[in-house]
Order: sequence, then C-alpha cells, then structure tokens
Amino acid sequence: MNKNQLGSISLDNARDELTEEERKTRNASIDSSYKHIELSIKKLLIAQQEFMANQCENENQLLFGRGSINGISLVLEEMRSYKSQHEELTSPKEKFNKFNPI
Repeated sequence: MNKNQLGSISLDNARDELTEEERKTRNASIDSSYKHIELSIKKLLIAQQEFMANQCENENQLLFGRGSINGISLVLEEMRSYKSQHEELTSPKEKFNKFNPI
C-alpha cells in the first residue's frame, strides 16, 4: 500500500516554492541541527505511541493519535530529505581512477 491509499500525502507531491539559494540555505541550516531535530521528533513519536497504548479511551482518540503519528513522521521524513540534499551537494565527489579500478 502506498501513503495515498492509507490516507496520507506523499512528500513527492508537496511543492517547494523556494529559489535555489533559499533551498541551499534551508538545507544547510537543517543539516547543522538535524541531530537535535531528529531526537526531538522521535521523542514526540514515542510519547504519542505511549499515550495511544496506555490512555486512549475510544476509537476516535486512537484514530486521531494515528494521524498525529503520521504528521510527526512526515516532518521527520521532510527533515531527512533536506539533510540528504545538503549532503549530496556538499560531499566531495570521488574521482574515478581508471588505472586503479578497485
């Protein structure tokens, strides 16, 4: 099943209206603090899961909690994407040495 079948958006469909320079600045900023962002988001995910497991009183609360987890996961996925884009643009490219293929 894909995300749309489950009732969620796909980040591939989300539009990014930033200029190339704004995008690079954003990605660099996210990359520099990604470790802290990831820890905070994972803490929220765990707290939501624990609430759902221990305190949900009815199906509506459970469904709302699942939606919250989806939203939190989408934010984490988007932050990972920005970090990956920054790493891809800033990592040194390996030069192929045809005389040493291994």
